[in-house]
Amino acid sequence: MNQYPDNKNITDILAFLSLSICSVTF
Repeated sequence: MNQYPDNKNITDILAFLSLSICSVTF
């Protein structure tokens, strides 16, 4: 059951990394 909050955290981290990569690329 603890996987749900972990998945949300991972999603937030992936989104943050994606934004960071886009910012660096552009």
